[in-house]
Amino acid sequence: MDITNITEILTSSFALDVDECRFLPGEADLNIFVATTDGGRYVCKVHPPDTSLDHLDLQDIALDRAASADTDLDVTRVVARRTVQIDGTNRVARLLTWVDGEPMGDRAASLALLRSIGHTVARSIEH
Repeated sequence: MDITNITEILTSSFALDVDECRFLPGEADLNIFVATTDGGRYVCKVHPPDTSLDHLDLQDIALDRAASADTDLDVTRVVARRTVQIDGTNRVARLLTWVDGEPMGDRAASLALLRSIGHTVARSIEH
């Protein structure tokens, strides 16, 4: 899978006019930063073929709840979900809004960073 294939999928499945596309760190999912010609910025998450749809539904519900909470937190939002074919295999791809910052996979998990994440999660739950 290369960026050209990803760009074709983003264009055909999500109707995006892609200006920039690059891979991001990830654990199980294939994560791609996407910038469009109209200024939009997204993350496309392509999930492994055996990913549970119930698990993705739960993630989407949690993101929707966090985004609708009355906080000043900038939370990614689900834009769309599609089934795409990669190397002859159907996989679920989700398009999410981009949130500025440094991807967790690019940083060492220091105690200070983990505390900061814990405080942020607690703030989102309080509301």
